[in-house]
Amino acid sequence: MAVGEVFTIPLTRNVSTGFDWEMKYDPAMVEYLGRDCRTPAPACPGDQSYCSYKFKALAQGETKITLLYQRGEKLGTDLTTGRSIIEMPVTIR
Repeated sequence: MAVGEVFTIPLTRNVSTGFDWEMKYDPAMVEYLGRDCRTPAPACPGDQSYCSYKFKALAQGETKITLLYQRGEKLGTDLTTGRSIIEMPVTIR
């Protein structure tokens, strides 16, 4: 992608179970712009939300965005304690 381009990472989450995504990224390379989540109606406990996590490319180079899916009370802990880890390579030209 090009410097200044906005891109999204689509993920599902289920906050009613206490799980959510934590992101680790280099703020010199990408800027997190927020997320847009939709839950099918009518929503019931345990339903998944479909989210688009939005980022903006800031500088040329190679980086990665690490996404950790874990229970809320564990957010901010070592990445090895999470339930799921996704590493997204990002190339900015």
